[in-house]
Amino acid sequence: MQGETAYNLKLICSVRTEDAKNPTLDRPSTQKLLIQVRRATGSDQLQLLKWSIAKYPVQGSKMLEK
Repeated sequence: MQGETAYNLKLICSVRTEDAKNPTLDRPSTQKLLIQVRRATGSDQLQLLKWSIAKYPVQGSKMLEK
């Protein structure tokens, strides 16, 4: 788990470094993100779902009740 945490921190730092280099960098739109998720493997999509539910537990549990 520690390696994964270090990897995530490295990714976050990379994004911030890129933002600092290019202040006009646009964030991807919702549509572009959804396209990327749809292209991802089922395993990666499940990881994203788990992350989303962990990040937004109240909203996640409400959605799962429906």
